[in-house]
Amino acid sequence: MEWFPGDAVERCGNPLEMHNRHYFRSEEFSDIQLQAFGKTYRLHRFCLVRSPFFHRMFTGDWSESAANKVSLDSQCNLQGLTKDGLELALEFLYTAKLEPKFLDDFGEALLVLKFLLMDAAVEELLNKLDRSLEVKDHYRVSHTAAICRESIKGLWDL
Repeated sequence: MEWFPGDAVERCGNPLEMHNRHYFRSEEFSDIQLQAFGKTYRLHRFCLVRSPFFHRMFTGDWSESAANKVSLDSQCNLQGLTKDGLELALEFLYTAKLEPKFLDDFGEALLVLKFLLMDAAVEELLNKLDRSLEVKDHYRVSHTAAICRESIKGLWDL
């Protein structure tokens, strides 16, 4: 029996991405619980440390570095961070792919990615947005971006 059926690899294009996506969704072999937005995510440190935020959390002189459960609930209270944005960012940590389905998802993902100090992912998402944005949506996106910058002063300067 093949580990990855041939048609699944063809659809996904990358066996490692498919492997990581499976573990993100199944929670199998998880070694850390992340509490955020009233939900507990069972995740894997080896994927989370792709984010400088989590890398510092797990390798620094913090209580979280040895803990099996961490909470982001207090940080998630920042205006603009959403559950959907967090889940897009977490999936990116596992698969290295950013695939927001709706225009509003781009903004939510950008805020969380910036919060997690993932500047390369922010740039990738902005490039994807720039290539796919229709003229009629430019005003809405730039207006939303201005509101986000105002509501989370200093976050963009990290």
